[in-house]
Amino acid sequence: MTLIVARQVDGDVYIVGDTKFSDAANSEKEQYIGGLKIVLLTPGLCVGFAGDVLAAREAIQGIYDQDINLFDKNLVLEYFLEHHRKSHPGSADETTFIVAVICEIDEQPGKHVTEIFRVANSKVSWEDQTSHIGESDAFNLFQKVSHTGITKSEVPVFEFSKTGSKPRPNFDASLTNTLRAMQAVIDDPATLRVDGYRTVVISEDGQFKYIEYIQIKGQVIPLGAQPGAPISFGGAPEGSDIKHVGMLTAVGIGILPVYSITGRFGLIYRPEISFEPMRCKNCSPDEFRLQIELQLSIAHERALAYQSRY
Repeated sequence: MTLIVARQVDGDVYIVGDTKFSDAANSEKEQYIGGLKIVLLTPGLCVGFAGDVLAAREAIQGIYDQDINLFDKNLVLEYFLEHHRKSHPGSADETTFIVAVICEIDEQPGKHVTEIFRVANSKVSWEDQTSHIGESDAFNLFQKVSHTGITKSEVPVFEFSKTGSKPRPNFDASLTNTLRAMQAVIDDPATLRVDGYRTVVISEDGQFKYIEYIQIKGQVIPLGAQPGAPISFGGAPEGSDIKHVGMLTAVGIGILPVYSITGRFGLIYRPEISFEPMRCKNCSPDEFRLQIELQLSIAHERALAYQSRY
């Protein structure tokens, strides 16, 4: 399953989720790596999914090769409603979608409106300000942390993120709270089917993009007794986990790279091309960047070829 939360604040939207694919046929490590469940399909279209991964794969993987105009909001909603109905509506394997779109306002060049739709229960619902799909227990925990700020994590977490190119006080405050709550759900051992890497999409200046962040989990280790001495978090033996999410992401391109600084490996999620993430083992950050640049080039060429048809 999963948990995807979408919210609109002052006309802009953010969507946050996890990456775990629950599949008993795969090892826990494979499930943890999972796949990208919040997918940028065009600069003005973002889709998140929960439920049966196979049904979501049929809808998203290779969508540029299909005869569907992703620049037409109504056609997009009909397309994902059809794939939702082809899954198992009303059952535990039901595939649900959140569709976020950015449309230019008629006769107002440069002005945009952002909307959120929920595709579930065999219908499309326009959502006013907030929506979610996925595990109900996970969402209850998410809400609890959002309102109280209390988490169960015993390991300190430090994070540096780029949430946009300009300050948006209400938006930034809401997003920061949601990021903390979603991370708490991912870290909580009781929510076994929500795990992996936290994925974050925001709208800015009429376009969607993944945000970039560096996350450090681990106990602070002072490297000296004097005030202001350097600190370290150690490595894997000390229980630290340092990762760089969203390295070199591009506006409107559905590729999310994740690099484990502690483990020296990288993952490149690219669901429009393949639901199976590309893996780079025992690679340096520079080696991983080269792989990202190559995959971005491939995805960009596919997007341009698709756009030329419409």
